[in-house]
Amino acid sequence: MDDRRRYKRYPTDLMLRYELLNRSDIDEIVFPTEGTVVIKDISLRGACIVSSCLLQPGFILKITMEPLFGEEEFIVVGKIVWSEEREKNIFYGGVEFIEFKGKGEGLLQKYIETLQIDYSEYIQQTNKRLQDIEEF
Repeated sequence: MDDRRRYKRYPTDLMLRYELLNRSDIDEIVFPTEGTVVIKDISLRGACIVSSCLLQPGFILKITMEPLFGEEEFIVVGKIVWSEEREKNIFYGGVEFIEFKGKGEGLLQKYIETLQIDYSEYIQQTNKRLQDIEEF
């Protein structure tokens, strides 16, 4: 699969609240206009989300991110660019971030930097130490 993204995505499991701001051209809305999504991967310009309801391409979401690093919560506005049902009532979608409120962009950048750290060597060392303790 050809990945045309300009920003690298990082795996995560953030549960966030959203509010639907724009219902596109849909005449009949048969799902809530607010709820929660899980972000499966994220970059500074977008994310892959998982939801229990279909969020159609073109929908605009106001996503509230919980406080990171002791800061206040912040708002990111995103546009659904693709969506699909992968399992019964499990919908995946792509969100393009189109606006950041307040310190949002800086805090998101800081969060992404923590995702870039490779903890595998630290975990291996910790597991080795635990094994040594158990053998002692």
